[in-house]
Amino acid sequence: MDGSMSFYNGATTSALGIYNNSTATGAAAAWSPYTSTNTYQQWYLEPVAYQRGDVNIDGTINATDALMVSQSTAGTRTLSDLEKYLADVNGDGQVNTADTQMINQISVGTIE
Repeated sequence: MDGSMSFYNGATTSALGIYNNSTATGAAAAWSPYTSTNTYQQWYLEPVAYQRGDVNIDGTINATDALMVSQSTAGTRTLSDLEKYLADVNGDGQVNTADTQMINQISVGTIE
């Protein structure tokens, strides 16, 4: 998505502007005091697609993801908010053994 954004501090004496937000050409960003000239830094935006069940975000749903959920359920691992979202495969708002089982089933192709 192409576009522009500006963020101002409370005193409105400076702003962060992001222009031409494009994955093709990159985005230019400038932190600009209103009294000076703009300086730009080129960025490249990379879209990220998350898949429920891919808890470690490596692009594959496998036994490692199931292990992370199992450890979380047992209390030996703390998942980040994003990891919790990805771990809740059945969408019931809880991360539990049902999710571990579903991730295992997805990883071996029993369910999609």
